[in-house]
Amino acid sequence: MSTTNNTTVSGSEQVDARLAHELSNLLDGSLRNVSLVMSMLRDTRGSTPTQQEDEDLLTRLTVAETGMRHMVSMLRQWFKQESAPAFIDDSQGTFGQMIEEGCALYEPAARAAGIEIETHLTPEAAVLPAGPLYPVLANALRNGIEAITGDNTRSAKSGRIDVHAEIACGSLRLIITDDGPGLSREVLDVGGKFFVGKTTKPGGHGIGMTTAKEIAEELGGTMRLASRNGQRGAVLTVAVPVDVLAAEVLKQR
Repeated sequence: MSTTNNTTVSGSEQVDARLAHELSNLLDGSLRNVSLVMSMLRDTRGSTPTQQEDEDLLTRLTVAETGMRHMVSMLRQWFKQESAPAFIDDSQGTFGQMIEEGCALYEPAARAAGIEIETHLTPEAAVLPAGPLYPVLANALRNGIEAITGDNTRSAKSGRIDVHAEIACGSLRLIITDDGPGLSREVLDVGGKFFVGKTTKPGGHGIGMTTAKEIAEELGGTMRLASRNGQRGAVLTVAVPVDVLAAEVLKQR
């Protein structure tokens, strides 16, 4: 049993809530890409699309398809009930592919808000197996976009999210920063650890970051959230031992 936003829930309910949350994230991103394709088709109606326009349409449809494939993977994991509760998604691709797919899925939402997403991956990190880490990236990107767009104190109608990944001291380090308003003390304690199940988003439940934290810890790693020192925004840092990640991927397969 655990408590989220003062509500006691069972272990099975936690898994169901995580699944619903992650499926909602993927569905939202996929629908945004499909909507963008429909808009592009309307704009080119009655004219012959250029090669670039055709490629853009194909790219958007491919991104939407990838999001749907993640949904199928999550549902299969849920039906099997064999993996650890946090591992509701198990990617068959590399970490670099996971980053590319996640950023592409959320790019329409970011673009609509004037937010630029930049990625910085070392070659060693890019070729690692992604395993169950996709929800960590997805929740961080969505939270960053929502934080920036919901910041009424911003003078500029734009923003930036940076995704860094490297291997250091035997661990894969994923660092995601945004230039939103930063984090409230309602979700962080004095030492920088975040309170599980806490959120300041209207209608939120704190499920996304709780799921991300549990995924990192199941892999023998850590996750920390903090406001950026001397700058606007927040930083998410996840560190997972490379050997544990590789072993877990082999076990799940």
